[in-house]
Amino acid sequence: MSLQELLKEVEERSSAERDRIRGEYEAEKRKIVQETEKKLKSLDDEYKRKMGDQILSLERKERNLIEMEARRIVESKRNELVSAISSKALEIVRHPFEIFQKEEYIDLMLGSARKKLGDKITVRCSPENEKILRKRIDSVVADLPDEEPGIIALSQDGRRELNLTTTFMANDIREDILEEIWKRIRGM
Repeated sequence: MSLQELLKEVEERSSAERDRIRGEYEAEKRKIVQETEKKLKSLDDEYKRKMGDQILSLERKERNLIEMEARRIVESKRNELVSAISSKALEIVRHPFEIFQKEEYIDLMLGSARKKLGDKITVRCSPENEKILRKRIDSVVADLPDEEPGIIALSQDGRRELNLTTTFMANDIREDILEEIWKRIRGM
């Protein structure tokens, strides 16, 4: 074999070896590119999923904050409404003569006292109401302050007492008024 032939054979073998290596390189390169693209797609999908989860989480938090603020505002307005209504109701109880005539109001109180304690009662009142009460009942004691509308009725034996002064009634019914207002507001 001549040198020329030997060089040609080496050339052919090295060309074939280069082609084989180039083919392996290209195959490996394609494999790496495919794996990289697959990993990038997976990472992109994971990123999108996490971003979606975070966006949903942020939206939920924002919605919860808005709902909490709305509930706080509604509760505040309800409290204002209850306060205003109860104040007005208690004002009516404390100042009955803005609604009733004095004699009409005293008759209502006497009627309640007689129902609870019987017909023979002693009534404590303010000096201002004494004259009206003496026309309606025998036993009257004028020992309450003038600024205290209402009466305190005592049973004949003195063991039972019914306090119908506006201060006592306002304090006594305050919780009932508040409860009734809340019940009606919640029913809205």
